[in-house]
Amino acid sequence: MIVISMDSHTELVAKLKPFLPAKWHAEFDAGEVLAERYFARIIDAFSALTYDRNNLQEVGFTKVPDSGRRGGLEEFTRPLPMKERLAMVDADGVAAEFITPFIGAFSDNAEFLHQCTMAYHRYFEDYVSPAPFRFTGSSVANLICGMETVLREIDDAYRHGLRAISLPGKVSFVSRDLPTYNSRFYDPMWAALAERKMAAIFHQGFGREKPLLRWDGTIWPWSATGQLEPGWELLVQHEILVGEHEYLFHLLAGAVLERFPDLRIGILESGTQWIAPVLREIDMWWRAQRKAGSLKSYRGELSPIEQWHRQCFVTSFFAEDEVELRHTLGVRNMMWGSDFPHIEGSYPRSRQHLAGLFAAVPREEVEAIVGLNAAAMMNFDLEKLAQTPAAKIPWPQ
Repeated sequence: MIVISMDSHTELVAKLKPFLPAKWHAEFDAGEVLAERYFARIIDAFSALTYDRNNLQEVGFTKVPDSGRRGGLEEFTRPLPMKERLAMVDADGVAAEFITPFIGAFSDNAEFLHQCTMAYHRYFEDYVSPAPFRFTGSSVANLICGMETVLREIDDAYRHGLRAISLPGKVSFVSRDLPTYNSRFYDPMWAALAERKMAAIFHQGFGREKPLLRWDGTIWPWSATGQLEPGWELLVQHEILVGEHEYLFHLLAGAVLERFPDLRIGILESGTQWIAPVLREIDMWWRAQRKAGSLKSYRGELSPIEQWHRQCFVTSFFAEDEVELRHTLGVRNMMWGSDFPHIEGSYPRSRQHLAGLFAAVPREEVEAIVGLNAAAMMNFDLEKLAQTPAAKIPWPQ
């Protein structure tokens, strides 16, 4: 069984300094300190949620085998050399990975953020060079830099082996002046991605694509006075886990996918249970208004649900109730991700976890969800992946 993780990560702040022009080194050091400070606060606020698997399941995350790891900030900041990474994923039975860059150095300096993105492309190509056929991933598109810069970032990412860009679910985390994703303002970006068969992905959490998102109470949604207001923990969690879901409404309502049939949209580590209700709701309004003849701005022929099935995918490390969603969301629209190397993921028991969950599922569907869908989406070479130590591990019975 060829298993591909469509949700893996670098460390908290990728070691980009060697790949950045020297003039940006001081700003990178300062941004790294900020990122680690804010993330330490996240761990402090949400450690009980993260480490208790039952809590995770209650709020829509997957219950997976306990890895036994109980790390703090160091668990997320520790560099993972490629030799060590390959040994770990091989032992876990994972033949290939789609890597999403994590937070990175914090800054609201647009040019610095652009330089970090370009440096990440060079870093990624160097990092995966021992086995490039086993890795691809996403870059960070900096909407704050303007569309021309974003188009350069997309082209450069593609040339360095990356096959997706990460976007914020709420564009207000980038700038209050940006339109939502149904706007034709983004058409050049969608066209550039579609031309290269690249995906736009949305991953919950705090990342470089969200430069206005901060934890010091100085930037929305916390406080105008510089103080953290009562209930900030709950409100922030809502914004990250629920508030960001608005992108799916905007993309489907704007018929973005119908206008760009080669574009792919991916939802990573943001849960799966919320998607079907969103699809049903927007599809209901689409059909009602289409019947009434009141859809003056929407000339598309595909319903929102049809757009979803043709061009969208969701990645999860799966719980029992998520397995059944394949009948609604579509077998070919679901992919698996280990969240490696994070402690809340399925490493080091990924194959055992998947074999148990999918025991009653037809094998061809299992193969699609745990590997073949990802291989087709990201153009992995299955013949090469079949020769990896990971692929040779027997599927647990």
